[in-house]
Amino acid sequence: MAGALSSGLVRGVVVAAISHVALDAAQFAALGVLVRDRGGFLVEATTGPPPRTPGQLEHRRTLFEGAARRFSYGHLATEGS
Repeated sequence: MAGALSSGLVRGVVVAAISHVALDAAQFAALGVLVRDRGGFLVEATTGPPPRTPGQLEHRRTLFEGAARRFSYGHLATEGS
């Protein structure tokens, strides 16, 4: 792998899980440093954003409603006049 990275054939490595290339997170980080020192990157692929917490939607709704009361549309329309 080091030879391929130094010759410019491989820009980086994406793995589906850390366990595919290392025994633990520390070993994965050390391997990432090694790859980065040779001009590449090493990353773990993810399936997307983390799952939402049960109260997250309600919390966002509360923030939105508070902001909507604070900045009403009538207030914004009179600023440009």
